[in-house]
Amino acid sequence: PSYFEFLFYMAMALFADETPELVILETGLGGRLDATNVVENPLACVITSISLDHIMYLGDTIEAVAGEKAGIIKRQVPVIYDDTVPEASEVIRERAVQMASKAYPVGKGDFSILETKDQGLSIKAEGEAAQAFAAAGPLVLEIPFEAPYQAENAMLAVKTAVVLGQRERGFRLTEAQITEGIRTARWAGRMERAGENLYLDGAHNPGGIKAFIQAAASMAARQKKKAYLLFGAVSDKDYRAMARLLCEGISWAGIGVVHIDSSRSMDTEVLAEAFSQAYKGPVRAFETAGEALREMKKQAGDELLFCAGSLYLIGELKVQLKGMERREDT
Repeated sequence: PSYFEFLFYMAMALFADETPELVILETGLGGRLDATNVVENPLACVITSISLDHIMYLGDTIEAVAGEKAGIIKRQVPVIYDDTVPEASEVIRERAVQMASKAYPVGKGDFSILETKDQGLSIKAEGEAAQAFAAAGPLVLEIPFEAPYQAENAMLAVKTAVVLGQRERGFRLTEAQITEGIRTARWAGRMERAGENLYLDGAHNPGGIKAFIQAAASMAARQKKKAYLLFGAVSDKDYRAMARLLCEGISWAGIGVVHIDSSRSMDTEVLAEAFSQAYKGPVRAFETAGEALREMKKQAGDELLFCAGSLYLIGELKVQLKGMERREDT
């Protein structure tokens, strides 16, 4: 078994002993052939946003990737899915029909953004999710993330809670429970504010990078600050497409690339060359996360520093940040 499969089977043995009320399983890669897909009768299946990722395993089109993801849909089990990519949605709907499963799309029409703040978003639920709590008035959610895509993620969670409540009386959540759950959510490595003017985002494929760009550009404009980028990637990712998108989407004040401590890491020379194709300024190269973080923070000063390209990189940077905190404490 792979590391993920071994960990999954350990978890299932633990759950069998502890008998939790509810288990949320996230697929490791794809869905149709994923180890987690051995669960035969889940309460619900949830499919988040789909973009090109792991193309050597899942296919090189949105439709192919969506087909693998839709493989988690079980017969007559409801599926709640991100409805913002038409090509993916069509595949998911067709699979739901084949499995006689009721499909619940979540798109832009399911919420409206009331306010964007430095520490998060305020949104109002619309559609079916709002109707479920209509008696209590408008369902307003305070999302503790500044990235616009987190509004869609929040509504996926809310719609799932509503669907579960309709199916299982014991899982009905109140408006207060839902608003508190969203308000206190924490998601490490997803546009995470890790320090003053420092943000960590594990975006590691073109789709994730597009969402990252949207969020970073909005934050820099709102705060009237320049944006700096620290980027690292592993070799099985489309780093050239990510570099091109990053340079087209934001006018960076400075860019640094870093070698991740992994056998799969891309060489900094290769990453720097990819960025130099679209970026007019110099690209700084670093061999360790510690050096990269210190130097890029120094270069950015009071402006914004965004770190992206790999969750492995984000993990290394968080270790470095903890070390810095310990040294400051002593």
